[in-house]
Amino acid sequence: MVTGRPACGETTCQSPGLVGIRFPGRVPPQSRACQEAIGVDRFLTGAARIGSFSNSNRRWWFRFVLPALAMLIVIGAVSTPVAAQSTIDRLPYRKHPVDYFGPEENNVSRLFERVRTGEVTLESDPRHGYLPAVLRALDVPAESQLLVFAKNAANARLISPQNPRALYFSDDISIGWTPGAAAIEISVIDLKKGPVFYALRFREDGSARLTRDDNCLTCHVSENTLQVPGFALRSFLTDAAGKPVSGYSSIDHTTPYPKRWGGWYVTGDASGFGHMGNLATADALSKFEKGQLRVPFVDLAGTTPVAKHLRATSDVLPMLVHDHQMRFYTLLTRLRYEAAFEKPLATLDPFLRCLLFADEPPLPAAIVGDLHYRKWFESAGKSPGENALREFELRTRLFRHRCSWLVDSAAFRSISEPLHQKIRGRLREILEAEVPPQGFEWLTGDDRTQLLELLSPRFRDVGEP
Repeated sequence: MVTGRPACGETTCQSPGLVGIRFPGRVPPQSRACQEAIGVDRFLTGAARIGSFSNSNRRWWFRFVLPALAMLIVIGAVSTPVAAQSTIDRLPYRKHPVDYFGPEENNVSRLFERVRTGEVTLESDPRHGYLPAVLRALDVPAESQLLVFAKNAANARLISPQNPRALYFSDDISIGWTPGAAAIEISVIDLKKGPVFYALRFREDGSARLTRDDNCLTCHVSENTLQVPGFALRSFLTDAAGKPVSGYSSIDHTTPYPKRWGGWYVTGDASGFGHMGNLATADALSKFEKGQLRVPFVDLAGTTPVAKHLRATSDVLPMLVHDHQMRFYTLLTRLRYEAAFEKPLATLDPFLRCLLFADEPPLPAAIVGDLHYRKWFESAGKSPGENALREFELRTRLFRHRCSWLVDSAAFRSISEPLHQKIRGRLREILEAEVPPQGFEWLTGDDRTQLLELLSPRFRDVGEP
């Protein structure tokens, strides 16, 4: 999550590094150089005006605006080009019926209401603070731990290859924790709003303070998130301190493996993969750029980077799951907003392609993955039918079935009935056609038969006469 909050009615600069920075009443300029120049100019102009701010505004500027702008300008220098003008309509998610900043309906807000009333107590751990208690209370497995050493998130000044940021996630909740940071970052898929972001702080007396961290929308609403609150995973090669050098501003489960995971640690048996992870030293980066190193193996056990963390892993299996999950929820949120605001459902086919794992590249080699994480994931469904979609394949592709397990998520199940009808009607067209429609040609006859059997109980008229 990155600080900085958008304001209603503002336009968005779409420079790769300034994505999400809003310039009130101004159309984003066309050239990248001009975009970056305007971003720097606004940055300096704002800094020059600090003297006229109140003390509270001045604290807000130093705490949120300056770190966010500095980080985004750095990323702008290394991102891959994107269109200067947004090609995706922005939807008024602040307004009814989404009312993004209104009351929430999700597991995080419910838990911390119980904490506030004293019904639930969170105990502090001497080594990791409240992190283990928060994970347990929200049913987020420690085995999902991923480690990011690129300085492209909140608390960038603390993040480095020696002090990586940890991510933990379940089907609907993600938790970010950086050793030394004042707050735990939490995102949750709200049943009405999609991704919602929080900062969790604990006072000296142990009481918890959960606040909506809407400053995260500086980066979590952009072209890469389809102009709705969502997720954009980045893959950047970094210098030895973790500062991004070059890479990709948005990756997902369709991205070729050689372009993934720059700025992340990747553990486990991924020797057959070519990827950008683990390049955390100047020597490794130099060898990689010269073609002398395909991907370095890393064993984090007993090393400085994980001395403060819950586990010595950042396993390839949860990495692969995470790549799909973040894109699924971004597309679902966009589709729900289109339906809520009675817009054409332009995201319907892209969402279904994600649901059915279209464009997933074949695994370059078989993987095993962390056995503790695999055991948790494959048994986390609420029924044997749900667990069927959670079975890994791991020889040629990630899952046994070409359908996302997130079709059983609370967020998907809570969509409106009219949208549900649109989705299942389109699925029926895709799966029952003699020849799959354009964009779904990769589905074999066996794939479609299998999917009809799996989805018929979930989509009441899919496959029915």
